[in-house]
Amino acid sequence: MSVTQYLFHSVCPIAILFGFPCPACGLTRAGISFLTAHFSTAFQMNPCIFLLIPYFLYLWFYKYIFEKKPPYLTFITCLLGIIVFGIYILRLLTHTLPELPTNGIIINP
Repeated sequence: MSVTQYLFHSVCPIAILFGFPCPACGLTRAGISFLTAHFSTAFQMNPCIFLLIPYFLYLWFYKYIFEKKPPYLTFITCLLGIIVFGIYILRLLTHTLPELPTNGIIINP
């Protein structure tokens, strides 16, 4: 990661190859903001965090509490993928994607 940050000023392979953020851009920062109760910042970074956290809790709950496969897993996963991609397209069209984290993450160029 340090090498790609130094050479390309980004650690994201999609940003390096295509020059624009991927659908997951901002999810790590949104997750950290969510966990520290900065919900508006989390929403600005990537609103999909509010869908993904319940999804992963659902998966965890069924795997470790009920010890079985969650019902409708394929349907819910496909639906979530369509929603996440739709939000990404909407954010691309309205120019509301967060800035790429290019300065100061690993190496300050």
